[in-house]
Amino acid sequence: MVRPNRKSNYDFIIMWCMILATLIPIIGTMGTIEKPGIMYTAWHLNPTPYGYTCSLSLFLLPSLLIIHWFQRHKAHPVEFRAIVYTSIIILVAGGGLDLIFGHAFFKFPNPGATLGIRVPAYSFEWGWIWAYLPIEEFGFYLFGALYTLCLYAWSDLYWFKAYNVTNFKSVQHAPKRLIKPHWQSVITAAILIAIAIAIKKNYPHLHSDKLPGYAIFLILVALLPSMVLFSSAKPFINWRAFGFVNFNLMWLSFFWEASLASRFGWWRYKPDQMMGLLIHDFLYLPIEAVLLWVAIAWAIVIFYVIFCIVIYRKEAIEKGESPSDDTAPQQT
Repeated sequence: MVRPNRKSNYDFIIMWCMILATLIPIIGTMGTIEKPGIMYTAWHLNPTPYGYTCSLSLFLLPSLLIIHWFQRHKAHPVEFRAIVYTSIIILVAGGGLDLIFGHAFFKFPNPGATLGIRVPAYSFEWGWIWAYLPIEEFGFYLFGALYTLCLYAWSDLYWFKAYNVTNFKSVQHAPKRLIKPHWQSVITAAILIAIAIAIKKNYPHLHSDKLPGYAIFLILVALLPSMVLFSSAKPFINWRAFGFVNFNLMWLSFFWEASLASRFGWWRYKPDQMMGLLIHDFLYLPIEAVLLWVAIAWAIVIFYVIFCIVIYRKEAIEKGESPSDDTAPQQT
């Protein structure tokens, strides 16, 4: 009889830690629901006290566990620094974009689901509106980005290590010129925007005279970094790890958006800015709600990989080595 080795037991424990890191926040968030309903609108009854606030633990707890893993495994300081730098970029960029576009795309009808701290948001019709965005929105960008980054980096370095770039640290694979045009991304963005506009104009919709602003926004968020950085980042991306991250984000999005946020009014989407494609079985959730995670993950992983390249290249230069721009990394 084959006896399980030590690594097999360790992987088994890791698997259950992953499950519990997701299950515990789900139970805690669901526990905030005091007055269930099909599509709740009686906000004065406060059906989910601090529900939005507690739901951020869906991102935070798994991230903390993976950060603990990084602290125990000191062999990956560059990747951890890249996580920190990318998280800062996403927090600043995401928070800034939310201040400008948050009023155009979202409304927050259930104040009892938050701490009650709100910040200004810009309206293209009336200028700045005070006390509009819940402070949890910024927690969403920070913890959501941190979760995506930690999960991808951990998957790349451990869970899907057999498929990562084996020579990532090698100096000859650190390109000197990182900003390169990627015309496929430009063409893809143009095609997707044209498709979104065509759907909005031709699909039965009360606001077919307007542009699908949120869809265009998501396409640009995903593909603007890709237009200038994807050529450099692509050879270094562990695509199996990236697929694993997307799978996690997709199911989490369906649970979070349809079962909780839309149902209890933590946030709602303004229909005039949507394409009009709705998931009817999920409380008429706009398809953009799910596409958000694909866009965020795509941009985040590109930034993370570029930061890794920059940091490794800097270390190589400090050691007196000369990076080459012509060699691509090899994947197993």
